[in-house]
Amino acid sequence: MTGPLLSTSPLPLPGRLGPALTGWTVQAARPERLAGAAGLLLPHDGLPVADVRAHPERWETLTLLTAALRRGVPVLGWGSGAALLGRALGAAVTAPDGSAPDRSALPRGAQAHAWTAGQPTHWTVDRAVAWAGADLPPPLLGAFLAALPGWADRRPGSPLEEVGARQRCER
Repeated sequence: MTGPLLSTSPLPLPGRLGPALTGWTVQAARPERLAGAAGLLLPHDGLPVADVRAHPERWETLTLLTAALRRGVPVLGWGSGAALLGRALGAAVTAPDGSAPDRSALPRGAQAHAWTAGQPTHWTVDRAVAWAGADLPPPLLGAFLAALPGWADRRPGSPLEEVGARQRCER
């Protein structure tokens, strides 16, 4: 897939995450851009994930994220983005003392690659990759970007898309 990387706010800049993003176009994530996206980035933004009652923008991001997962768009989340990814996959999310981002339990079917104090630090499930720390290690980003060409196939985003979208139904 040669499409752009989509990202929720804050948009990661190539210099901030090392040279791995060089050559990639990073655009603000919007539902209409999911079909052509190479992947979705969920950077740490420090907002809560366990209790989102006072943060309606979280529901919008969760809706976008679940649509991406349904389509098979590869997703990389770190910090609060990883907790959001875990929540979208049905895992319990806990809020620590406030000095660290909310943490996700290991989602069903996920494979844990690293643990810290009994909590998963790095896990994957299907095309979803999570890193619990607020700072994403550049090698993890590099591995995610390297895997994107192998994840180019996508699923339809809805039953309507599956039958050929609106134009085919109108005919």
